[in-house]
This record gives sequence, structure tokens and C-alpha cells, in this order.
Amino acid sequence: MIAQGYRMTDEYFKREAAARHNNRAVQLHMQGNRRAAEHEYRRALHVDPNHVSALNNLGFLLIETGAFEEAVLLVQRAIGVVPENEDAYNNLGLAYFHLEQHERAQRAFEAAIRYNPSHHSASFNLGVLYQSRGNWGAAVDAYKNHLRNHPKHPEALYNLAVAYNALGMLDQAETYYHLAIKQSGANADALVNLGQLYLRKRQADRALAVLERALEIEPEHPLGLYNLALVWVTKKKPDRAKPLLAKVVSKRPDYIPAISNLAMICAELADPDEAHTLLRRALDLAPSTPTLLFNLGVVEAKQGNRDAAIEAFSKVLDLEPEQSLRRKKAEQQLAELQPFK
Repeated sequence: MIAQGYRMTDEYFKREAAARHNNRAVQLHMQGNRRAAEHEYRRALHVDPNHVSALNNLGFLLIETGAFEEAVLLVQRAIGVVPENEDAYNNLGLAYFHLEQHERAQRAFEAAIRYNPSHHSASFNLGVLYQSRGNWGAAVDAYKNHLRNHPKHPEALYNLAVAYNALGMLDQAETYYHLAIKQSGANADALVNLGQLYLRKRQADRALAVLERALEIEPEHPLGLYNLALVWVTKKKPDRAKPLLAKVVSKRPDYIPAISNLAMICAELADPDEAHTLLRRALDLAPSTPTLLFNLGVVEAKQGNRDAAIEAFSKVLDLEPEQSLRRKKAEQQLAELQPFK
């Protein structure tokens, strides 16, 4: 009995020592000192290899530093000790998500939610997973589930708006963009997306207001500049759109929509040579883009290059499906260039 008492005492001191190392590691981790925190977590596990908090916390730290495979092993050990550990399942889902093992990540997040339906981030992370796979309907459900328990989470509000926007549910998207902005304060990305939404709803004045506000916060925001240019195109003021698009192209020389729109504005402003140069440059980057080929055909036709215009419009027909609007427009252009005899 005395020997057994000593073993119990030794075990107690081991647990206490492991807890001290883990608590010190948590403080270091919260201070951003990951290297020292990792050292303390590992000391805790050296003393007590089954210390659940140290296993889970170190797993999360390794996810932050990109050591996803080891993180999986650690949080699986934590689950082995405490099978209903929702935090460990959430971290397991994060590790699998970064390893692009999406089905495993989904099962892990779902397990975390099953053990704790109001978990602080599992439903949100599940929404991010669905969003990354383009499963917008499931993402909406996951974000709404998360917001039932965490109604003021700005990232969830923003992502829900993005998901509604992707589904074409513009009124719902507008509502959640406003809620996200209310919770997080002025946010350039949210304002730019809201401005883009107003453009889709053909509300140019409202788009102008929020995009200008976004650019006050982040003056060089490429998509903010691009969408503001589209507002001026909508308002038939190409001279105001042109410098904005030129700035976008200088910052994002591979951004095809900006190059294409800038080219057509150059053509409209009687600078067909610049338009031609821009479109050829874009086609070097994306040679099978119907929009670029159609616009090139328009520019070639304006310059009197009939054969080159016919070639460009013919390529559009090769790429576009039978019932597409752009294909019909290309057919009309070809009919004008090749009149029936």
C-alpha cells in the first residue's frame, strides 16, 4: 500500500508539472512567441504524453506554422484520450483542410458540431470548407448555423453575404454585407463587394457611393478601382473610367477583364492602335477567351482589317456554345462582314 501511495504521488506531480508547462506555453502562444510555446508544449508532453490540452494546443500551433501532418497525429492522440473532444475534432478538420483532404475535414468538423452544436468555430470552418469547394448552398446553411450562436461574428456575416451573392440572391447578400460592415467597421473588401452588388442591381449611384468610400480606406484597392471604372462606363463617362482601368492594369498586368475593358474604352475614345495592342497582350495571356476575341474582332473591323476581324469572330464561334448571346453577336458581325451574294 505504501509503494502504491508513492506511485500515486509521483503521478500527481507529473500531472502538475505537465499542466505548468502547458499553461506557460498557452501564455507564450497568446503572446505570439510560437517557438517558445512549442518548446513548452513539448516539455509538457515529455512529462505526460497523454496530456490532452498540450496535444490539442500543440496541434493547433503546428497548424498555424504549416506542420499539418504532425498536427493530425497530435490531435488524433488527443481524441484517443478523450473521444468526445470537440476542440480536437475542429483542429483535426483544420489540418485536413490545409492538406486538401476535404472529405476528412468535413467529417471532423461535423463531429465537432455533433459534440458541441454551439462550438465557437466548427460551423464557421465547415462553411469555409464548403465555400472553397463552390458548394454555396451548403456554405449558407453552415454560416447561418454558426450565426445562430455567434450572431455578431463579422467574418461569418461577410462570408454569408459572399455566398448569397454567388447564388444570385442579391437582396440577402446586401443585407449581410451591411451587417458585416456594421460589426467590423469600415472594411474595404466588404464595401467593394457591396459596390459590385449594386452594379449587378443596376444601382450605379449607390455603387459609386460605396466604392468611393472603399477607396478612401484603401486607395489602391484593385477591384475597387476596377468596379469604380465600371460605374463610369455605366454612366457613359469613359474618360473617367480610362485612368482607373489603366491604374488597375499597371498593378495587375494579368487581370484580363481590366485589360479588355480598357481596350474597348481606348477604341471608343478613338485610340484603336492602343486598343489593338492591349487586346493582343491579353490574348497572349489567355488565347482562348471569347470576350477578348470578340472585342478584337470589333477593333479590327473599326480599323478596316476585314480578314483579321473575320478570323477573330470565327474563333468566337468555335468557343461559344450554340445559344450564347456572344455567339449570336459574333454571327451578326460576321454576317455584316460577309454579306450574302
